[in-house]
Amino acid sequence: MGYAWFLTLSQLAAAEVRDVSGRACELDIDGNGYPDLFVLIDLDSKYRFIALLQHGLTYRRAYIEEFGRNGPRLSLSCHTNTELETTSAGEGKPARKKVSTPGGYVELAQPEGAAAAFYFQDNGLRKVWISD
Repeated sequence: MGYAWFLTLSQLAAAEVRDVSGRACELDIDGNGYPDLFVLIDLDSKYRFIALLQHGLTYRRAYIEEFGRNGPRLSLSCHTNTELETTSAGEGKPARKKVSTPGGYVELAQPEGAAAAFYFQDNGLRKVWISD
């Protein structure tokens, strides 16, 4: 049986979440002066990463990505670094590269395992792998 999950944007905004045990954090990822909200939800055997990008008093953009729950528990953290480095692991062994970020990045990671980083570029969120 599936679950219905409802939470209004105003409820999320009112929560004033800063860091909740690797499940939510707040960061001005796009560098526009307003804090953006990031939440990781474990529901129906999947993780859902939700990013709400704020502009003024409202959240104007939402980004959602699903990950299978087939390994250790994922954690979410916000980082204010303005640069990150991608991993050289993966198909074709891509070269490591440095990526600049306007306001930091959000990391989704498994303990002692793979990690992905989400950063803002070209008017949207981008994902890169930073650990294998």
